[in-house]
Amino acid sequence: MKWQNHGKIGLLLMILALLGLALSPASAAATYNVTDLGTLPGGTYSNAYGLNGSGQVVGGADNASGYRAFLWSGGTMTSLGTLPGGSYSSAYGINGSGQVVGGATAGTDRDYHARSEEGRVGKECRSRWSPYH
Repeated sequence: MKWQNHGKIGLLLMILALLGLALSPASAAATYNVTDLGTLPGGTYSNAYGLNGSGQVVGGADNASGYRAFLWSGGTMTSLGTLPGGSYSSAYGINGSGQVVGGATAGTDRDYHARSEEGRVGKECRSRWSPYH
């Protein structure tokens, strides 16, 4: 008889524990802050494509000259420009050191890999590339 009661008590405790797990949240609810990054001067829109742990954001935005890669840091959006003669650039990622990678066109309108070099776009290699491949 004693063993039967222990078995019933153990089963009851297990059921209560499972109910407790099912009813309690697994972790605290995540909270997020949405920040309006703004646009480049003369622009009407921007697209964010990359974010690092320091809160720096990269992407692309239009301005009076076309679509340009940007770096947003500390509340300021800065154009990274484009390659000489190019009409387009966009940044797609940024690492913890602040190095940016993206794409840009040159005077021939051929696509190039691009990376930031001290706040401006620099040519990395001459292969045809698209972030959508």
